[in-house]
Amino acid sequence: MCKYAAFLCCIFLVTLLTQAGNTQAASLSATDVTKLQRDAEQGDAKAQGSLGVAYFLGEGLPQNKTKALFWFQKAAEQGELSSQVHLGIMYCTGDGVPRDKQKGRALLRGAAEMLQKQTGELEGKKEGSKLLVLYEQQYETAVTAHNELCGK
Repeated sequence: MCKYAAFLCCIFLVTLLTQAGNTQAASLSATDVTKLQRDAEQGDAKAQGSLGVAYFLGEGLPQNKTKALFWFQKAAEQGELSSQVHLGIMYCTGDGVPRDKQKGRALLRGAAEMLQKQTGELEGKKEGSKLLVLYEQQYETAVTAHNELCGK
């Protein structure tokens, strides 16, 4: 039971990171969208991830999962954690892309490793290591929990 609770806490952490990294997409005006697009096109990874979320959810512009995928990929290539999580979930669930569990799992594992490195630098690797171990054991549950938290 304790492992399951720890796992849910880790999923909650990943979800918070995902949301924190893309708060700009919550309610975008036309001016916000223009600035976000300009920043994303200039290579700003956070703006690229936020633009991906905006396209994925249809916030401030028409929903377009193909464009969301494009911007998530651009941001993830620069190491933007929340975009890598979004891509992993998209591929694992087939949401906006052909379902590819192997690719999705690789992306989520990469995000877990990235989080392990980031938290390891801050907290002696304890929390990141827990996430990586729990991910290895239950990545399907992680996808399900993420979808439930996101209302899918």
